[in-house]
Amino acid sequence: MLLNRELAKKEIEEGKTVLSSKPQTLRIILTNRCNINCIMCEIGNRKKDETIPLEAISKIEPLLPSLDRIDWQGGEVFMVPYFRQFLESTLKHRHLTQTIQTNGLLLNGEWMDLIAKNNIALLISVNGMKKETYEKINRGASFEKLTANIELLSKKRAEHGSASEMTLCTCIMKSNYREIEEYVPFALKYGFGRISLGLLHGEQVPQERIGSGEADYLRTAVGNVERRCGENGLELECYFKPLLDNGQNQSKAEKQTSAPSAGSGSRVLCDMPWTNLSIDAIRGGNVYPECLCRWPIGNIMTDSMEDLWNGKKMQRYRKSMLENDVKICSAECFRVAECRQGRVMA
Repeated sequence: MLLNRELAKKEIEEGKTVLSSKPQTLRIILTNRCNINCIMCEIGNRKKDETIPLEAISKIEPLLPSLDRIDWQGGEVFMVPYFRQFLESTLKHRHLTQTIQTNGLLLNGEWMDLIAKNNIALLISVNGMKKETYEKINRGASFEKLTANIELLSKKRAEHGSASEMTLCTCIMKSNYREIEEYVPFALKYGFGRISLGLLHGEQVPQERIGSGEADYLRTAVGNVERRCGENGLELECYFKPLLDNGQNQSKAEKQTSAPSAGSGSRVLCDMPWTNLSIDAIRGGNVYPECLCRWPIGNIMTDSMEDLWNGKKMQRYRKSMLENDVKICSAECFRVAECRQGRVMA
């Protein structure tokens, strides 16, 4: 809420590491269960069910009045037996924006009605614009089923006069990077309002990682996507653009001054430790400032929300960001990519 956001901003400016403000955003990876087995996803190799129990996730309830947003992710959250019940219990907090990341294949009319009526935003993963590409990457998926569900969802949204947003998400890799410009006409056809471009990370399929040759192509292609999105009223998020730029448009002096220390109103390198918590079922219920962070601040199964939010480990993240010390950060994090020495993409 506004008061909480303003308090957090003030505490960042003052360089505080123990906060009176509360989290603004929760990113919750609720389960590793999934109905498909994507080539780049390590979840597919896990046999153990790593769903966060209802009693553990219920710990977030005291935060709901002050939260701005919850992002639900999996696996596939529609496979969690209690998810509908818990989600419905949160809807009384009408100020709260909720998003669900999904592959879209398990959506049915009942879920679509709930989503449309309550303006729940959907982030639908579509890792390929051609049937053969999509089904190669999203093993066990059907491109026809996906597009049929998206068409029905668009009708449900119109029927309910829904303000729910739809974001078209993709993970760019060698198998699909040349299809990136095709996301604009796909988004327009199926009623998406935003395109979100991510980049493959991790070591699950190293042969799919983008290298210098692909990066050269993507620099031009992303520029074309930006232009066409602007012409057609689509929003665009490209999380890897700093990695493509490699600071090419910045002088050495600009790089040295682009991330000042906090205090006296100056910004911090990353404000996630002041605004966000990421709860990860796939890492055993560990909690982080953000999903790409390396070092957990605690665990949702055993720790209270207060211990997680203002504990010593979270204070260490805040102190590191205040000092522009990225050693604590993951090499995969796009937020600090420009502040590291050397080229991110060779």
